[in-house]
Amino acid sequence: MVHPPVPPGRSLERSDPGYEAARRAAVWRTNVPARFPVRIVQANSIDDVTAAVRGAKAAGRKVSVRSGGHSWSGNHVRDDGVLIDVSRLQSFTVDDAAMTATAEPGIGGSVLLAELMKRGLFFPVGHCRGVCIGGYLLQGGFGWNGRVLGPACASVSGIDYVDAEGDLRHASETENAEMLWAARGAGPDFFGVVVRFHLRVYRKPGFVGTSVLQYPVER
Repeated sequence: MVHPPVPPGRSLERSDPGYEAARRAAVWRTNVPARFPVRIVQANSIDDVTAAVRGAKAAGRKVSVRSGGHSWSGNHVRDDGVLIDVSRLQSFTVDDAAMTATAEPGIGGSVLLAELMKRGLFFPVGHCRGVCIGGYLLQGGFGWNGRVLGPACASVSGIDYVDAEGDLRHASETENAEMLWAARGAGPDFFGVVVRFHLRVYRKPGFVGTSVLQYPVER
């Protein structure tokens, strides 16, 4: 199948129409911090990310990254930096036989899990709808299934990332292993922009459910 070319993402400076809407949309809650990036790049492709990092380096600007924008503090909205919004990077692949998957950081965990479960597979995504896997996995990946499978970052076998020079690189247990180690918990302080996660997936459990326990206020 031949896919049409991906249009380049938008790059918005503070004086541009749409900047303020993009800044506010970068945080999931209405109380957006009063911090203003010099530029917001709404990436549509990995090439957009590499170009944004190279542009920031040339201008001497720091980079922050937003996937789902669920950081309570909005730490990706920073003064004087370049905010790279990767929420539009949502592609994924699944290899049923190898029990592996790849997923870009902007895909919602609930979306990825729904697709996996159609195949009889499972991955310990976050339990809140709308949380994208980028920030979730970089910050450890703590969800309801942690007691069985551990934090979700333990099931990340590799990452593709754009480094500080703007080059696309890969990290695994045998290649740039220190970067994979850092990705398992570094959160917003990771030393690059992750554009693809390589995941170990599992057989779908025979039963998936939740329970709610309520106690009287006196307890």
